[in-house]
Amino acid sequence: MLVGSLLSFALVVISDMLRTNRTLMEEALERMKLIQYAPERMKDPRGLAQEAGAAPLRESVAATATPSAIESDEVPATKA
Repeated sequence: MLVGSLLSFALVVISDMLRTNRTLMEEALERMKLIQYAPERMKDPRGLAQEAGAAPLRESVAATATPSAIESDEVPATKA
């Protein structure tokens, strides 16, 4: 009977430690999500290109690619 009560007590202690660990891990995950996905960190990629003065992607691709290169799947040479 004493052994059974000691085992039960040990199981209670272990389960309480697991519950505490799970709670701490959930709170840490929530904090990481708040930091990673904060609204001030989320930027519109199209807005960044326009702020830098770059042409929109569709216009820049159309200006550098020729119709024959698009149809034949050629890779244009880069300028050195």
